[in-house]
Amino acid sequence: MDVLFTFLQDANWPVYDDTVDFLCSFDEADILSYIGLYLEKAHERKDEIWEENIYHLINRLGVEALNLP
Repeated sequence: MDVLFTFLQDANWPVYDDTVDFLCSFDEADILSYIGLYLEKAHERKDEIWEENIYHLINRLGVEALNLP
């Protein structure tokens, strides 16, 4: 998963859209913990673009509420 979420760091990368599509194919229950983990990493690194791109994934998944620290 590390590589996949790394691909979300920049929406201009050619693999970005395919990665979002692929991650959306996962069952929500299986991917939510990873979303929380990588959203936290992006926040710790103060990488607002990466955070925004992860939130884009969340929106594409149709997740209503995400309980994150």
